[in-house]
Amino acid sequence: QAATDDQQEAVLKRLYNIAQDNATGQKLKEKIEGGKSVGLDQTEYLLYTLALSMVDQPTESGKYGSYTNDEVEAAILMLTGLSKAEKAYLWEAAGKTQKTNPWR
Repeated sequence: QAATDDQQEAVLKRLYNIAQDNATGQKLKEKIEGGKSVGLDQTEYLLYTLALSMVDQPTESGKYGSYTNDEVEAAILMLTGLSKAEKAYLWEAAGKTQKTNPWR
């Protein structure tokens, strides 16, 4: 409920891309499939992407989508009930390193 209309619309676009099986949808499917090995499902992964958009702050140049470690951690912590392995997966799925992963 805290997500803006634009953020909610972005989740719907992700679902559409998955259903259309286009390039963007394929990338999302790969992340979702990878998460299954640690117990994540599609809904949890999509909620995580929503959480990321909610905590995302603009860079110095005003662009969004370059998530800092703090933003990724905050997004993960917004989702309740995740195991340590699920949190570790989400950290690395965001392009963060295993070395800096607080759940490894």
